[in-house]
Order: sequence, then C-alpha cells, then structure tokens
Amino acid sequence: MWTLARIKRSRLLADLARRTPWRYPALRERLAALERASLTERRDFAAARLRRVLAAAATSAHGRAHAGRPLSAWPMPTSAEVRGREADFVAGSRWLGRRLGVPATTSGTTGTPLALRRPFAALPLEQAMIDGVLASAGVDARSDRIAVLRGDPISGGVQAWRVVEGGRRLVMGANALGLDNVAAYVAALAEYGPRCLSAFPSSLHALCALMRLAGLRLHIPLALTSSEVLEPATVALAKQVLGCRIVDHYGQAERVAFAADLGDGYRFLPGYAWIELPFVTERDGEALHEIVGTSLWNTLMPLVRFRTGDLIAVAAGTTLAQLEEIRFGLRPVPRIIGRLDGAWVDGPDQRRITGLSALLSDARRVQRWQIVQEAPGDLRLLIIPEPGFEARDVDRALASARARLPAAVGVRIEVVDRLERTAAGKAPFVLRRRQDAAARVA
Repeated sequence: MWTLARIKRSRLLADLARRTPWRYPALRERLAALERASLTERRDFAAARLRRVLAAAATSAHGRAHAGRPLSAWPMPTSAEVRGREADFVAGSRWLGRRLGVPATTSGTTGTPLALRRPFAALPLEQAMIDGVLASAGVDARSDRIAVLRGDPISGGVQAWRVVEGGRRLVMGANALGLDNVAAYVAALAEYGPRCLSAFPSSLHALCALMRLAGLRLHIPLALTSSEVLEPATVALAKQVLGCRIVDHYGQAERVAFAADLGDGYRFLPGYAWIELPFVTERDGEALHEIVGTSLWNTLMPLVRFRTGDLIAVAAGTTLAQLEEIRFGLRPVPRIIGRLDGAWVDGPDQRRITGLSALLSDARRVQRWQIVQEAPGDLRLLIIPEPGFEARDVDRALASARARLPAAVGVRIEVVDRLERTAAGKAPFVLRRRQDAAARVA
C-alpha cells in the first residue's frame, strides 16, 4: 500500500498512473465518441470487448465450466457467492493474479468485504470516466482544485486534512468531522477554494447539517457524490448551505456498471460494462430492475454477470426497446436505488425485521438518524437533532420506535452529533455489524 499512498501524494505519479500519456487521451476521445454514437455503434463496441472479457474469464476456475458458452448461459453470481472464493474468479494463474494489478475492497458494511483485483491498465479508463463527468459539469479535474471529504484515514498531523497531488487535491477525513470542529473544516475549505467537493452523500449531509447548526455558509460551485444513495434532503441541504450544483454518479468496487446524473437522470456510460436489467418487481407505478453487469475492461479478475443487488426504477410499462436504450446510455433513468432487502435487522428469533424507515414516524425535531445493530434483537437509534430538540423529544422518538418493533427487540435512543461509519467511511441508514467489526464514528 506504500506505493499507492505515494502515488496519491504526488501529482506527477498520480498522472502517470491514472492519466497515462499513451492511454488517457485516447480513452477520453473514445468515451466522447461513444457518447455521440448510435445504439448500434454502442452495442457493437461493447460486444467486441465482451468477447475479450469472456475469453479471459474462461481461464478462471469459476469460468472454465462455462468456456465457449454465450453470455446468457453464464450464471449470475452475487457478492455472497463470490466472497471467500475471490481467487476462483482470477483469470489465468491464481498466484499471479493475487500479486498483479490494483487491489480494491468493497465497503463491507456487514464486516465481510470482497477482495478484488483490477489491472493497472484499467486505471486511466476509470480516471477518464470521472474526468468526463466533471468536464460535463464545468470542472477540469487536471487543473481545478478539488476537495475530497470521505472516509480516508488522515495521518501525519493533528489536522484531519492534507493537501496532495501538488496542491490539486485537499483530502479531508469525514470520520473526524463534528460540531466541535466544523468551523475549522469550513475555514480550511474557504482558504483552499475548491471548484468541486467530492464526497459520500452521508459525508456531504453531515458537513452541511453541522454548518447549518453552527450558522456557517460557504460557496462551492459543484458537489460530486457517489457510493451511496443520494437523498433529496441532502440535495436541498447542500444547495442551501453551499449553493452548489450536485452531480451524482453510481458505481461499485466490482466495476461492473457506471452511471452519472448530470441533471436529466442517470445514464449508463456506454462502452464501460455490459449491462443487463432483469425485472424484479413492480410497485407504486414503477418497475424495478436489478443492475447486473459484466466489466468490459477487467481481464485480470473478470466478474461476469455480477448481480449488484442495486435497482433502477422506471415507469411501469417501459418497453424492451426502451430498456435497451437505457442499458447503452441513450435513455436516462430517474433514480437508482439500493437493494430491496437492504433496510433490515436481525430479530432475536433469527427473523428479519423490515419496514425500518417508519420507526421514527412520530418523532419530532430529528434532522437525521441511523440504526446500529450490535447483536440480534439489540438496536441503537442514533439521532442527530434539530435545534430545539429536548428530553421529551427523546421519549417521543423511543415511543415511536417501540410501537413499531416486536416487544422482544431491545432499542435505545442516543443523541449524537455524528453518525457511525464503516471502515470505508460510509454512514449507512442501517449498520449491521459483528461484535468485533471495526465501525468508526464519523
């Protein structure tokens, strides 16, 4: 990891790795050309790359049984089916695969992340994608200053931030942010003057909520969010406190799908992955389809037909032809949502308890809240209060939760100024973790 840390600190090394002169410009041109291409051209390009990926995947322990078969005959593995068998998905030699390429780890909200690999040659493509999204929003990632507020650990001093890449990035640790130091964060941001703030939605919300509580304001032209579901409340709060435009992009450590919302809905990036959208269910006039993806660029550890568990929501009655346009980025989708089974906890009888978003329906003056489960049947509800929150509001919140949970479930309210985070720096609505899982306070 020393090499990766060194690369991130140096502007020259970062550009050599992620904006490699002999690859990056051509990739930017290729992605721009695909954005202008027809459906047939987009499909043909993706199909050509898919053949290469399937050939590589057929040399893995997992893929050998499916060698020579069409994509539709390959299975659709979930993260649970890959976990613990990651080496089986490495193309060619497992020994070399474990030692080559760039490591990537999923967030592991439940304490059991995936250990993944991708080739170094994929880094310029990933950078070209992000730079293209920023360019569409008026930010030049190669020259403009960008602040990053995420779960990255910050070391080497008492401050929870540092300037890297020769001044091009200000990296701030979201895990240290609280009401006691939000003014220092804002002062550092004001002095740095970024054109863009890149953050998890939960980190952006935490910063803006604390700024509002402290009566602070700051103008940053753009906020780039990713890795979590972006809620409308976060968008409204960020516009109020930072006066920024928000661009959200969707992706995952598995690199099997990428989409960005530049204002008209999420569009999948053509040429990045082969997207499939199997139907899941219909509710409230919407059809939900799961995002299943095959990376078109990772020939080191090719995940074929990987089930992300994430869903797109489209109008009921959306045709197959329209879904085809969505798959190749010609038609946007209004929203990408988390998995249907994400908001649940374990009851004491080993049954899942769902419907958790309604637990605090009767509560008042609650700005944001989170469910933390340490053990089956034992819940902590963390509440970030609005101004004026008092003891009777705690009682009201507890009564609201008790009325909606089985009697055998223990629940307690904790009033906090920050939510708890995973080791990756995310603050999910439901944080289920083992007793020994390393969650940190954000």
